[in-house]
Amino acid sequence: SLRYFHIAVSDPSPGVPRYQVVGYVDGMPFVRYNSESKRMEPQTHWIEANVDQEYWDRETQMAWSHQQITYENLEIV
Repeated sequence: SLRYFHIAVSDPSPGVPRYQVVGYVDGMPFVRYNSESKRMEPQTHWIEANVDQEYWDRETQMAWSHQQITYENLEIV
């Protein structure tokens, strides 16, 4: 199974990103994004070896877009 968890914190502690995404395949993390690095990054060798830079750019853009929407939603609530 493929799952993505999006975590947002309205008032994070020092060292804790305000926004994070972790992607899982069969319960194992394979990608990660956070508001500090601002990049989707591999968490396993198999994903790193099997995708190109275009994949990382696209995944980073999608995560950044979700981050912006989440920030707007946090402002509303």
